[in-house]
Amino acid sequence: MQDKVHYTYQENINKGKTIHCYCNNCTIETKHVVIFDYKEDVDDYEEGFSVKDDYQIIKCDNCNQLSFRIDGWFSEYQDPFPGGNDGTYEELYPESDRNKRAEKKIHNLPNSLTEIYSEVINAYNHNLFILAAVGIRGILEGICKEKGIETIVNHDGKTIEASDIKLMTVGLLQNKLISQPQKEALDNLRILGNDSIHDLFEPTKKDIKNVLDIIELILLSVYEIPNKAKQLSNIKQKKG
Repeated sequence: MQDKVHYTYQENINKGKTIHCYCNNCTIETKHVVIFDYKEDVDDYEEGFSVKDDYQIIKCDNCNQLSFRIDGWFSEYQDPFPGGNDGTYEELYPESDRNKRAEKKIHNLPNSLTEIYSEVINAYNHNLFILAAVGIRGILEGICKEKGIETIVNHDGKTIEASDIKLMTVGLLQNKLISQPQKEALDNLRILGNDSIHDLFEPTKKDIKNVLDIIELILLSVYEIPNKAKQLSNIKQKKG
């Protein structure tokens, strides 16, 4: 009787092989040499899938940095359509920085907002898009709270409490902290955050990239640009 799961192990079948992959230390793709590898093949006849993983210790040919690589193949990853995935994948440890988004240096940003912003970038880089969307909404709330947006003037000219995020963004606009296009962009961020929290809607990486682009511009506009404008004004006064 055939075993339900069959395992095969091999050592150093790729030892000495040269591969190309990204080096975090060199910050470019470089040649790497496999100095040790351990290959494990798993065939699950009952479930009908196969996994072939070659665990490798590799060394950068440029800087001699050691890292760990998995050169894998999974039958369930195969895409039957032309140009689709052939089932192969690669994992690098430490994780590759190649496609990671770097934090922008935003001067004068309050510590509370800096922490939320850092966590959002971290969530984005680890493909945790629901958490990233919720965090972006938290940044929006934090801006309003830090700027003391407590009331707005409504269409009837009455002063009312800014009791929700939508009214807070109106308050940011009325206090000339953001422009009308930025206010409309913030409304879209608010909606995205609400959908992620209440409906467990998972935005795409492109969605989060776009809203991060917007929120970073707004953070710069609210916290950094006014300070730079003040510095320029001081220079002008000294010359005058």
